[in-house]
Amino acid sequence: MTIEAVYLPHNEPYIGRPQLLAFDKAIPPAMRLNIAVAARTFAVKMSDQQAVVSEIVPQGISVALSVRELIRQGYLFSATILLRPLLERTAVVFYLIDTPVAVDAWHKGWPRGEQPSLPKLIEHLMLRAGNEDTLGARFLPNHAPKDAE
Repeated sequence: MTIEAVYLPHNEPYIGRPQLLAFDKAIPPAMRLNIAVAARTFAVKMSDQQAVVSEIVPQGISVALSVRELIRQGYLFSATILLRPLLERTAVVFYLIDTPVAVDAWHKGWPRGEQPSLPKLIEHLMLRAGNEDTLGARFLPNHAPKDAE
């Protein structure tokens, strides 16, 4: 394998890996749906929950695209670092959909004391997906390392 300074879609080092292929196949439909929803958000009066989701989901898609490009260029460590913000955005969206009373706090900047911890968000996501064994979520660190904040 030749080491390139910049990898393109035809010569990226991890192309063809099953997990990456699944990720690649998920990105275009997510972008199409986001474009359709974004156009609709300007045509309707959104609820507070819809406004939250319309703000967080595009951020998540942007992070996912960044992860994909980092993988393409072989920066796996950097791509891994971005998985936490991607996971947080996913979990927050579902938490706010299922916990409407938290939406107001989110709009006010979600003061630290009112934010659900990452373990709580992941536990909520796991329960929502039907996974009753959420013990592993409790062992996640609550906050990003100090140098990442």
